[in-house]
Amino acid sequence: MSKTFLRAISLLVVVCLVFSFASVVTGASGEIEKISVIVKLDDNTDAQKITKELKKLIPQIEYTYEYSVLLNGFCAIIPVSQLELLKSADGVLAVYADTEYEALSYEETEYTLVYAPGVKPLYSPLNGAGAVVAVIDNGFYLGHEGFTLPDNTEVAILEKNIDEILHFTKASKLSGKTDTKSVYKSSKIPFAFDYADIDSDVKTTSNHGTAMLSLAAGNFPNGEAQGAAPGAQVLAMKVYSDYSTTAKTSAVTAALEDAYILGADAVCLSMGSACGFSQAGLFDSLLEETIDKLYRHGISVVCPAGNNGALGAGSVFDNHYGYFEPLTTMPDSGTVSAPSTSKGALSVANADSFLAYTFAFRLCSEDTYIPFS
Repeated sequence: MSKTFLRAISLLVVVCLVFSFASVVTGASGEIEKISVIVKLDDNTDAQKITKELKKLIPQIEYTYEYSVLLNGFCAIIPVSQLELLKSADGVLAVYADTEYEALSYEETEYTLVYAPGVKPLYSPLNGAGAVVAVIDNGFYLGHEGFTLPDNTEVAILEKNIDEILHFTKASKLSGKTDTKSVYKSSKIPFAFDYADIDSDVKTTSNHGTAMLSLAAGNFPNGEAQGAAPGAQVLAMKVYSDYSTTAKTSAVTAALEDAYILGADAVCLSMGSACGFSQAGLFDSLLEETIDKLYRHGISVVCPAGNNGALGAGSVFDNHYGYFEPLTTMPDSGTVSAPSTSKGALSVANADSFLAYTFAFRLCSEDTYIPFS
């Protein structure tokens, strides 16, 4: 097989991925009419001025989001036929497809935690007090009993701080009805907003966001269980619409800008598309750039490696025989998700947290096992 042919196939795969994740609005006839794009402007370009000029140039343009902190630009829905005109406008550096990410699933499982021989739980005297974690997910149940702070915990964000800084946030500019009373939920959750449906109601029927918030900073009564940083405050940022199972880069970018404005120390970005690229610019280069900027500003962005496992999962062979892991003669690469493959992101994975196999001798006289390796 020639190198030219392989390069052609690789290019075709990249092109198909890019277009499959573009947010497209179709007409009644099924013909593609409009597309949602994110426009990156030159740093010296006046965004308000150029949006007015573009409105005259492209009357059908609809502005949805504006960015000014991590990115100078905006998101808009335009006719596909006007895309080249938009790209050639003065001050426009690049135009990106508004990529969509599928929501991650979470299945609640009950199990008893048993430590393997020689393994002890690690406890730290640091509980996250004074830190702020932004959890960007598909929604939250804020009345959860674990969403409290330990007694006498010092916090970084007070209600008066939200009142002082709120008008700088994208949440405030997106919704004219947003005020401190609507976004400040408690000392544990000083800020909550829905960047997809543009309101302060972050409730959802999914429990994924609630689970992630609990893992990151849950503080449960009587010390039954604790998140990684029970003393940390949380910014609850919903980016999945109540009417869709996907999150768009446009909403995620707005949430990331607010995470930066509100002083987040870390960001938990719960989203992913399987088989992300390790080479920059091949999937969602705009989100990669945004994550890298946060990293350079000292903000940790933690992303899931994904739930897809090996590439064979869900295949005909898997469905028929129940095996999806690769043969030793045909090693299978993993399915690490984007944007966790971004240079500035920390990709986090979990492997059989409640089940492990080991060799062991069994004593015949009693149900006792002696592990060995």
